Amino acid sequence: MLKLHGHNVGTAESGSEGIATFKAGKFDLVLTDLGMPEMSGWDVAREIKTLNPRARVGLITGWPIDLTLSELRARGVDQIVAKPFDVSLLLSLIEDAMTAESTT
Repeated sequence: MLKLHGHNVGTAESGSEGIATFKAGKFDLVLTDLGMPEMSGWDVAREIKTLNPRARVGLITGWPIDLTLSELRARGVDQIVAKPFDVSLLLSLIEDAMTAESTT
């Protein structure tokens, strides 16, 4: 769906593959699922922020997350994306990421 809206999209089947994809390209926004084998979305978020603190990270989950914004940021997450979500929410996140990148 994001490609249909004109965005370049990279995909990965695991957290480590996602981090390798991030290292190999230029990405403004990373969307990662919380529950994954091998490493959690929290782990991915922290590693992405270590590689590029300005990259925006959205954590996708169907589980309730009860953390403040500062607690999320301390874990490398800029936004929680609650399942089920729609494309308009993702497009809004992308717009925010592009706006944040252009002002830094």
